[in-house]
Amino acid sequence: MAPLTGFDATLVQSLESALKSLEKATNKKNLSELERDGMIRRYEHLFELTCHVMHAVLVAITHNKLSPQPEPILQEAYEKDLIEDMEAWSSFLWARRAYAESFTDATAKKISTIIHRFPAAAHNFLARIKREIQLG
Repeated sequence: MAPLTGFDATLVQSLESALKSLEKATNKKNLSELERDGMIRRYEHLFELTCHVMHAVLVAITHNKLSPQPEPILQEAYEKDLIEDMEAWSSFLWARRAYAESFTDATAKKISTIIHRFPAAAHNFLARIKREIQLG
């Protein structure tokens, strides 16, 4: 299969860079409150970028319009086998939204736990799209 037309492969590089940034934060032990909040901000950025890349890949694969909202993007990505654990991705979406809605210490701790699972899922997604767009 030829590389996808209409897909900007530099998005993958941006995603990889943002993922490395989050991994630095998640690998650090005993974060201060400020560091934890910074990790959450990195996660929010990475999640948004991941959804943007998913959207771009899905549009290039299907040649159809797709809502830019996270829910239909995640559902279509799951159906197209770009992501495998819809329950995990739903929790990632919840974590993305929860901190803005409830800026509490308890919420931040719960989100931190979820965020630590995100890099593995993001790496899996990256591997799948690299195969799809033949970036190796």
